Amino acid sequence: MKIKLTNIVPFIFVWLWSTGFVTAKLGLPYIEPFFMILIRFLLVIAIFYVMVTLLNSHRVNQTQALQQIVVGMLIHGGYLGGVFFAIDRGMPAGITAILVGLQPIVTSIAGWMFLNEKLNLKQITGLLIGFVGISLILLDNSQVGSSELSYVGIISCLVALFCISLGTILQSRYAQKSPLISGTLYQFVGAVLIVGIMTFLLEDQTVTFHLNLVLSMTWLVFGLSIAAILLLMYMIREGEVAKVSSYFYLVSPVAVFQAWLYFDEQLGLQSILGATLAVAGVYLVHRKTAGKKIIDIESAAASS
Repeated sequence: MKIKLTNIVPFIFVWLWSTGFVTAKLGLPYIEPFFMILIRFLLVIAIFYVMVTLLNSHRVNQTQALQQIVVGMLIHGGYLGGVFFAIDRGMPAGITAILVGLQPIVTSIAGWMFLNEKLNLKQITGLLIGFVGISLILLDNSQVGSSELSYVGIISCLVALFCISLGTILQSRYAQKSPLISGTLYQFVGAVLIVGIMTFLLEDQTVTFHLNLVLSMTWLVFGLSIAAILLLMYMIREGEVAKVSSYFYLVSPVAVFQAWLYFDEQLGLQSILGATLAVAGVYLVHRKTAGKKIIDIESAAASS
């Protein structure tokens, strides 16, 4: 049976997105989190600038540039900064993925509260199931308060979750019509402003050169920030963006599996049940109209 490329691209895209959590953990022992992101973003800006120039991509106007800078400060700077800081403080990569994976739920609540977007019964059920699931994880006595699941790590994940949710709302409300490539370039410019300030305020820019760090940085730049965006562009061209959003509920379990495979991170039975409920809740909430799916996926994908 012949398999269409558009049928496998969404799975590749989701897999790429999920690898960010374990890849960050691979490199963070050798570099401070905000400094690592700063170097990554500077490399990505250079690459995207070359892409915009060579492809003669549509340029953003001044208003769009400012909008994308603000969105980038939240989606790239705040989100990834919170994720990397949490993992650097000992937060398991799998649980980090689960916590920030609640973004569709938080975004839906924010859309209902501030954008007058309606929630149907299925989405309300998803919100409740997701809340119960994440509560089970955070109340697991085998992990909360331990070195594996610190309150600092939880707060960092919540900050990341807030930033990506707010960034998605702003992208949805004001900046969804910006050109993809040049708009993403300005998003990373905004992100550099945030992580640059954080690294020079909180860190010493200390680096221990190691093969794991080189591999981690290479994958984060080319595997996520470049390849994931190119796949998104392909899906947009093929009209598959709306369809791919239904696969996003797989990100958390895939990240948990990778964390177990590469770092032997274990989850207790209560946390496994909680993760299952959280994923189910996200899936139910994320089953929206095609138009809204396009907005959500473009915003989320840009953060890789």
